[in-house]
Amino acid sequence: MFYRFMLILTLTAITITSSVLAASVNNENLNAYLTLIKNNNEDSKIELKSVSGDDLMAASIKIRNFERLSSKEQFTRSDYLYYSNLYAIIGEFGNSLQLLKSAHRKQPDEISLYYRMIEVSAASNDSTLFIEQVLNIIGRRDLSGLESSIDLAFSELIKRKDDDNLSFILAKTGSRLNGLGPVVEYWHAVTDYNEGKYDSSLNHMFNIIKVAVRLNSNHRQWIINTIPELLFMQSEFKSALGFYQLIATNSDDRVEQDNANKMIARINLLAGNYGAATSETIVDFSVERELAKGLLTLEENGVSYGIDNLYRK
Repeated sequence: MFYRFMLILTLTAITITSSVLAASVNNENLNAYLTLIKNNNEDSKIELKSVSGDDLMAASIKIRNFERLSSKEQFTRSDYLYYSNLYAIIGEFGNSLQLLKSAHRKQPDEISLYYRMIEVSAASNDSTLFIEQVLNIIGRRDLSGLESSIDLAFSELIKRKDDDNLSFILAKTGSRLNGLGPVVEYWHAVTDYNEGKYDSSLNHMFNIIKVAVRLNSNHRQWIINTIPELLFMQSEFKSALGFYQLIATNSDDRVEQDNANKMIARINLLAGNYGAATSETIVDFSVERELAKGLLTLEENGVSYGIDNLYRK
């Protein structure tokens, strides 16, 4: 096991290098990253909530009464919203959406209902209804104020593996990232990551890192995990080390701390800092630590023969 792992090391480039991303790995961005770690406890779950407090039985009764009303009855925007919510409670999302559209027609310039319409259409599991709402939003000339709706659209399209419409929404928003909130560029980072475009993904994350505290906790956690992962994957070991150290010393999540400590040991191992990699405060009983101990022995006992350098090339 020991020598097999050493063979892997001989095939690994271990020189700590600089890159075009070096300018992004600075104290300002490290501080912004630390802020993300300290603010990652926000609940980000999206749920359909009843604004009326009605339970299922009460909602069903009120819906039956509503359906008996004359078609000539004049409803206000608030009426439509109220009954739309009742339909959502009983799971009739198509009817709920139609009433939301009626409410929107009362105030067509008001964009506050777009999120609710896309939320209800997503809950309906009707792809046609959902895509209709996505296109209604993305087709607008001005997308400001619609970031939450676009956030949900991206999330659903990725979950549904709808690559065609995902490509469409990426193209439509790509030229307008500067005028939109960080959540839209966050999804560009995610899709680039999924497609193996790691440099582009990192650039997107560093573009928004100073304002990423405005993202929900799930989005923030993805950025926290992915920045050092991609830096490590691209042999930017020194840069990755700084981010992992922030996780190890500031995260409240023990699993995240343990993973960060393991990566710190691995980076020290690859950099030839065997003493640091063997520290029990860095990593306990890991392959990295045991290998580092062996290499440290070679370095101490075989330095005059160049054995250590032989294994590290």
